[in-house]
Amino acid sequence: MIVTFLYHYNQFYEITVKSSLLLLLGSICFFYGSRLMTKRLPRRLSFKKNRPIVLRINMFVLLSILTIIALANNAIVNVKYLMSGMNFNDIQLMNLSGPVGSRDFFITIITMLIAMPFVYVVIPILGLELCRPKKRWWVILLTLLIIFLFVLQGGRRAILIYIIPSVLYIVIDDLRNYLSKKIKSKLLLIIISLSAIIIYLISWLSFQRDTSFKETGYLYLSGGIASFSERIEHIDKFYLGAGTLHGFLAPIMIGVKYLTHSYPSWWVNLDSLVEAKNEIKIGPAMYMMAFNTMFYIPYIDFGVVGVLLISLLVGIIYGWAYRRVFSDSNSLNKSVYALLIIGLFGSMYTLYFSQSPYVLSFIYIYFIFKKKALPTF
Repeated sequence: MIVTFLYHYNQFYEITVKSSLLLLLGSICFFYGSRLMTKRLPRRLSFKKNRPIVLRINMFVLLSILTIIALANNAIVNVKYLMSGMNFNDIQLMNLSGPVGSRDFFITIITMLIAMPFVYVVIPILGLELCRPKKRWWVILLTLLIIFLFVLQGGRRAILIYIIPSVLYIVIDDLRNYLSKKIKSKLLLIIISLSAIIIYLISWLSFQRDTSFKETGYLYLSGGIASFSERIEHIDKFYLGAGTLHGFLAPIMIGVKYLTHSYPSWWVNLDSLVEAKNEIKIGPAMYMMAFNTMFYIPYIDFGVVGVLLISLLVGIIYGWAYRRVFSDSNSLNKSVYALLIIGLFGSMYTLYFSQSPYVLSFIYIYFIFKKKALPTF
């Protein structure tokens, strides 16, 4: 509703009837899929029984170190450029015009397969640590450092926006377990402070990118509707599920390129469609790339049928995760659902399961938590 309202608020080109129906039916299928899994919710475990999952500290530290190593070099270089008077737009143009393949292959692999996914992983960990009665401040500071380095190395604002709903969900879920008004007040104060810092950083990044946060906010939130309507008219070949599985296939294709020194032609075409890096005109003076709503990738795969069936499947996944976290609100289940919330809030951008870092983050989540060992007597 919000996205559609903003679409009508802006001066975008009018979308087709076909696009309108796909957006409506895709949303209905998503909601129906989630309803299938949540119609009869299981019994909720008591608070005393739902805390058997703890963070693997050694694994967390190792992945954090690798992530910092991968992100720090670009972040430090970008800080130097910013201090010299350049903005992130200038830095990105300079990087695009620079020599391809100049980065060390090892660092590139760590960045793509470990660092980028782990940035998503630290978001729910940040929320969980903020809710601990005895906070491990070194964990909190480490997660904030990783997020800060990620922002500096690419100038991306989206990750900051996603922190707010993801962490807020974990805090709200945790508040019902505390009876103390003092603890609740402290948690709320922390969240308000964190949100204020994030909003300031988003405004700062917008200034550094020489853009208006208000204007680009409207464009990014609602421009995907117009872009979706335009792009699907040019799809003349379906990829039979490869678009939805793009996030899983990307690491495999990296290995294929390493062995054969080139990507398969079908993958090049698919990747170009999924990432949608070419700008298209969506209004009299507005252009858009990348943002196409979550229904664009399913359309690439199977057309109209894909929008209906894949939206239904995604709804089932969300409903399944909600069932798990409703019945057993442990750290692992809450982290999984917090990651899904990120994908939901980014649904005006794309189907997030098609993004490799996001998909891989779920694998890391399951490895980074373990069952708490029972005390021995």
